[in-house]
Amino acid sequence: KHPSCNNNLVGPLSGGSPSIANVVNVSSSDFTIPVNVRGSATRWSGEADDRNAETASPTIRPVRPTFGEINAFPVVSNHLLDDAAYDVAGFINQNAATDFAEGEGAAFINGDGVNKPTGILTVAPETADDASRMAGALQYHEMAAVGVVTGDDLVDLMYTLRAGYRANSTFVMSSQTAGVVHKLKDGEGRFLSSESMALGQPPRLLGRPVVIAEDMPGVTSGEFAIALGDFQLGYTIADRTGVRLIVDDVTRKGYTGFYLSKRVGGIVTDDAAIKLLRVQ
Repeated sequence: KHPSCNNNLVGPLSGGSPSIANVVNVSSSDFTIPVNVRGSATRWSGEADDRNAETASPTIRPVRPTFGEINAFPVVSNHLLDDAAYDVAGFINQNAATDFAEGEGAAFINGDGVNKPTGILTVAPETADDASRMAGALQYHEMAAVGVVTGDDLVDLMYTLRAGYRANSTFVMSSQTAGVVHKLKDGEGRFLSSESMALGQPPRLLGRPVVIAEDMPGVTSGEFAIALGDFQLGYTIADRTGVRLIVDDVTRKGYTGFYLSKRVGGIVTDDAAIKLLRVQ
């Protein structure tokens, strides 16, 4: 796996440790995830009641991640490889892997699904609730005041999630949005967010961890600045091949090329598991 980079969503959403998304290794791009749209019906029965009558079956919606290949082909002179006082090849590979991570992170947020993953903001979000919204679209809650994030907005967003999703939910936002949110205080003057005292642990907001994703929009009118959800249930990343490296020191005499590629897919799975906050 590639290393994490400054976009903290990349590590957690693309197989880093820990991962807030559901990451699966697949043997084929023809990979389908069954999603339960509505649960099966249940009933209560007395001791002697008939239990032979069938109950309603769950409605299953097949979801298929969209795939693409992210690649890079940096080329350097053999003289540089021979004479440099440091490991040039290692530096190139590390840099390319970091660029891969950033590219994946951007696709998992805004990817259009054309030869790349489908991002969480790609299918137009709606205000409709979980029972009536178009499949694949996320529900959003709009801020009460124009261009101003309040603590009440965040509380309303949190309780838009059903309890089962709320228990393992994570806030996702850009650094610009986090800078705004970090200043929010309650009626007693206490900050709503807090930095973690444990090394490597994310800050927390209303008791939930906060992950920084620079590809999320800022606090701009009409944008979906904050996501909150259980991403293990809400978004699936399908890793097809891992990072593949081909070293080419033949094609161009005197130079060595490093062709790195990775096939990866992504899609919103359970669209009830993630909610968005929209800037008015």
